[in-house]
Amino acid sequence: MKTVKCIIILASLLLAQCNQGFGVLTKKNYDLFFLDPCLGVVTTVAFTSPLEGTVVFGCERLIFTNTSMASTEVSVDKINWTPATSGTTAINEIAQFGTILEGENFSLYLRAGSACNMVRVALRKGDLTDFNSGIQYFLDTTLATGAGVNNDVQYFPVLIRLTQSFIIDAVRTDAPDVRFRNEDGTWLFYEIERWDQTNDVAELWVLVPTIYGNNAAHYIWMYYDEAVEGSIQDGQNPAGVFNSTNGNVGVWHMNNTPAGISGDIRDSTTNNMHGTSSGMLAIDQMAGQVAGSLSFDGIDNYISLGTSSSLQPANITVSFWIKRPTGVSWSGSSIMVLYAKPPGGYIDTAGWCFGIFDSITDQNKALYFAVDGVTSAGNAFFSAYDPDSYYPLDAWVYLTISFNSETNSWAIYYNGVQETIYGSENTPDSINGTSDEKLVGEESGYYWHGMMDELRISSVDRSADWVKLCYENQKTGQTLVK
Repeated sequence: MKTVKCIIILASLLLAQCNQGFGVLTKKNYDLFFLDPCLGVVTTVAFTSPLEGTVVFGCERLIFTNTSMASTEVSVDKINWTPATSGTTAINEIAQFGTILEGENFSLYLRAGSACNMVRVALRKGDLTDFNSGIQYFLDTTLATGAGVNNDVQYFPVLIRLTQSFIIDAVRTDAPDVRFRNEDGTWLFYEIERWDQTNDVAELWVLVPTIYGNNAAHYIWMYYDEAVEGSIQDGQNPAGVFNSTNGNVGVWHMNNTPAGISGDIRDSTTNNMHGTSSGMLAIDQMAGQVAGSLSFDGIDNYISLGTSSSLQPANITVSFWIKRPTGVSWSGSSIMVLYAKPPGGYIDTAGWCFGIFDSITDQNKALYFAVDGVTSAGNAFFSAYDPDSYYPLDAWVYLTISFNSETNSWAIYYNGVQETIYGSENTPDSINGTSDEKLVGEESGYYWHGMMDELRISSVDRSADWVKLCYENQKTGQTLVK
């Protein structure tokens, strides 16, 4: 009886295969079915990056498509599987990748739902021989010759500036054959903000796990110019550099050309808080402190960062470069530069905002930061200076504001140095999220006239060492990278 049941089941399976287009039952179809049980199954997954036959180092992000509802997983051995998100998951996060030796060939598998819904690419784990050249960068935090930071800073995005034509012109267009390696041999996440081979200038961000305080011996390497043409793909991983697990909520380099379309002002974090410009033109993309910046005309220019309450964390650090253009005065006026509160209610509503206040009734508040408020008195802290003195004409100024709801503490930093002269209104003690639109350069029809670069919002109260390191690394004549 069991034999008869098996024959019936087998016949049903073979008939089903024939009905799917395999034609008349033959010995060939019979053999194909039992040799390949996935025959006829249409895969819903596909790799975009990495490509077949290329070299990877581990810092690269996976980019793939999956048109099914099943979750996506990746593996190097088809035994240990790692959940994956396209554009976010890095190759070195895949289980067992670390066991593959440098220079060794291996396969990378991508699946969704079943073993039949799977694709693979053949790759090689890269090593130093894949590059023709390298350059060593020391990270100097000493007081005598470097950034002057005494304590270690963790997971810090280091800005690397390049002007050497022999490096910039040695690589392929857009520099896919560039990688960074820590002194312990770890390949580092990086993002290219600009690589301009016409003008021989480039800026890159590299995530360094630890910047050692009062130290000039720590170093990283940049390797470039692939040994075999076309063997190395673009390895940028902005989401790895500015990962949300390191407290990054949004990072806008302000280097995109405004086009008035959704998401044209890109966020480099894993949160995809892309902004949308309004009233801005291509000419509003201008030279900034780091590569490009955006210019706001004070008439109708602004950026919407969406409505996510994640942009209003209870503990927050907001930092950016700001510039007062030629012929513009900020004294004698009240201007909202960054607004994350309900419309028209910066005093007695939830959220936060940054403005420049110097009206007849509210003078000498060059930097005004308001948090949650429940009365018309408001809860805020500020730098007590005349705005035009605080912001010299045509000079980039680096501002950082931090606030901690748990400790009810706050700080204002001007060019990396904590302010000692400031005031407060009532008791700033909390920031709560709202579903209102978050804006750059405008609030309730009032527009800001100025320039901005490198806007960052973090969900942590950054340390004084972190802030100083940012300024020393990003300023003209930086002191960190040697």
